[in-house]
Amino acid sequence: MPAMSEQPYSPGRPIGPRVAGHFHTVLPALRHRIVPQRSPEWEPWSCTYDDPDSGHISLSGALSDGSTDSDRLLILVHGLGGSIESHYMAPAARAAVDLGLACLRLNLRGADRQPTDLYHAGLTLDLHQALHSSELAGFRRIYVMGFSLGGHVTLKFGIEEKDERVGAVAAVCSPLDLRATVRDFDALPRYPYREYIVGGVKNKVLHILAHRDDLPGELDAAQIRGVNKLRDFDAATVVPRFGFDDTDHYYESQSVVHRLHELRRPALLLAAKEDPMISARSVRSGLASGSGNLEVVWSERGGHVAFPNDLDLRHRLGLGDQAPRSLEGQIIAWLLQQ
Repeated sequence: MPAMSEQPYSPGRPIGPRVAGHFHTVLPALRHRIVPQRSPEWEPWSCTYDDPDSGHISLSGALSDGSTDSDRLLILVHGLGGSIESHYMAPAARAAVDLGLACLRLNLRGADRQPTDLYHAGLTLDLHQALHSSELAGFRRIYVMGFSLGGHVTLKFGIEEKDERVGAVAAVCSPLDLRATVRDFDALPRYPYREYIVGGVKNKVLHILAHRDDLPGELDAAQIRGVNKLRDFDAATVVPRFGFDDTDHYYESQSVVHRLHELRRPALLLAAKEDPMISARSVRSGLASGSGNLEVVWSERGGHVAFPNDLDLRHRLGLGDQAPRSLEGQIIAWLLQQ
């Protein structure tokens, strides 16, 4: 659990992880572009449902079998601008299958470049609908693990979902306080990451708008093309699309920071002190008033959703020496023992 004496968020305190945080963030993503991470064998997965706000929604994903008699499932949720093809998804899926679980890598709406709709940091409906789909009805025990923004969605899902099949949830390098996170992310030291992330999500939203002219909310393609900060992107897309008053209303109403005490099941947050995208101080600010059922583990090494291969957190996670050596395997082992 975090030490409650840690300093709260302060806009005047300096930002800037050490070089190692950038190295661990950038290198795995570049390596994945050259030599993609190997995924376990999988079959296409899909489900459809009617969203009362946006109409027909089609979700896609990749479902890998565990052991032949497995009735346990791990659902993986990607981060902002990501998809089931993101570099951190395949290792987690392999670790789940190695431990005998089935694994669903889930695309949130629009992440597969299908012109369905856009999502936001508090939109849990896709995850709820996937859980209750007929395709997943046969699983007795289900765990959820989300990365970056997907971890925020996962924690909010852990607060809301009443299905007792859900045993525990985990978030990796995820925000808790959206306002504080975006404030740091839009600061000058994070310019290269912002260019990459905001540029990518802009392209996906513009692709959706090019194929759909019936989405609720007044979305202006020219305005969207002109934004280069995450707050401005949210103001041009999420706010009008989902009817928020402004970005502050969006961040305040959707952040899990004020609802951690409502977690219905054990939850884990793995945070990296050198994360160059989700600042450590913004995470600490979200923990200043308590964390409820959320267990928080800080790693001295690692970047954003990527860590050294030799990182061993087994004892800190309460695991024995027989637990897997991979970090993904360690997190899954934690989920299984809850």
